[in-house]
Amino acid sequence: MRPLRSGLALVAAIDLAVLAVVVGTTTPGTPVPAATPAALRLFVHHPLPVLIVAAAGFAGLFGFGRGGRRSVVGGVVGLVALGLLAEAHAALAGGPMRTFFTSGAMLLGWLFGETLATSSLGSSELGDSARAQVRESLAADGARGVLAATYVASGLSKLAASGASWIGPVGLRAIVLSQRPLDDSSILGAYAGAIESSASFATALAALAVVIELGAVLYPFSSRLRVVWGTLLLLFHLNAMLVLRLLRPEAMMLIALFSYRWAFTKETRLDAAETAGAPRAAVLRSLAPWILGVLVACAVLASRPVKAYTAMHRASPEDATSPGPYRDDLRALLGGLSAGDDLGGFVVQAVGTAAGGGASIDLAHGEERCMLTVTRHARLAYSPPAATDRYDVYWGRMTPSTLPEDRLRPALVALLARLRRTETSVPMPAGM
Repeated sequence: MRPLRSGLALVAAIDLAVLAVVVGTTTPGTPVPAATPAALRLFVHHPLPVLIVAAAGFAGLFGFGRGGRRSVVGGVVGLVALGLLAEAHAALAGGPMRTFFTSGAMLLGWLFGETLATSSLGSSELGDSARAQVRESLAADGARGVLAATYVASGLSKLAASGASWIGPVGLRAIVLSQRPLDDSSILGAYAGAIESSASFATALAALAVVIELGAVLYPFSSRLRVVWGTLLLLFHLNAMLVLRLLRPEAMMLIALFSYRWAFTKETRLDAAETAGAPRAAVLRSLAPWILGVLVACAVLASRPVKAYTAMHRASPEDATSPGPYRDDLRALLGGLSAGDDLGGFVVQAVGTAAGGGASIDLAHGEERCMLTVTRHARLAYSPPAATDRYDVYWGRMTPSTLPEDRLRPALVALLARLRRTETSVPMPAGM
């Protein structure tokens, strides 16, 4: 039995099933960005193409999970199916759902490791059983390497975007405040409140998160380090789930599977004597398709249409420097809210269209500043602090960044009251 291969195939199949159901059953009226490529529009609101791609993906993942000569081909088919449906879902959701990325990323790493292992074993004198064990071991190393790279990249992106200030007392507290449900009196709400109210606690947690992510570079190199860092990564996800309601079940399952396997299964590896006869040319030939694939992917991603599309549909409502035009349909939804009006003790500075088609409302009270954003329900990939039946409301751009929740709450409550009065009688604004 090959638990790592089978487990990876199973988690990838779960992701594929969820994506197929969500994309294939989305209400036809749900808008997508105008720049969405035609290849992705084939799946949006069209169940038959989704079913065909999903069926091919399931067949490929089944073949990958069984192993054998065609396992790489099956893995490639499953990976392509995952990628297509994940990007189609991103077009519908206004951005990527990172919960679906781990299985695909690790599948890519596995295929890379298996391809190189097959070339390295080309002229070795190992028996068939030993070859299979070594191939599985090296393929698993490829998956572990990519898993570690995703966390290292996440840690580096935090530092690249905000520098050391991300670890300061403001960053994590602002994130918690912007996503914590309004008037959450649960135990988890109390925990989030403790982070908001304690600069030292928030700083310690933010620093620990970055250390865990950057330290994942050690994960692939030792079974004992994998146990340590795998446990830390699981605790990292558990804390994110408790504080931000940010659940990553697929990542947690795969981390547990690939981190603790050493405890019950001995892995087989090649030593120097066994690899001495492996032709260098065979290994280089196996690298050529991967190098070509990377170059092609870079060229596609650098093209103007793709860059414009990905930048747009991955944008946060806060990314726009100023709101767009205040359309009549937004004005009707917000009950005629205009600049100069009072909203829960704040003065409305500007109202307009946010990135992604929602409504953006800039507020001020003395030196305090805040932005509220209204989107359709479940439009964004993270939980809102408040919502009505059809709309989610977020806050951001708080000045100061640790603006107390009790100062923000009245404005949020006043906006929710307006939305509840109009949401059943006013059609959903275009593009939202």
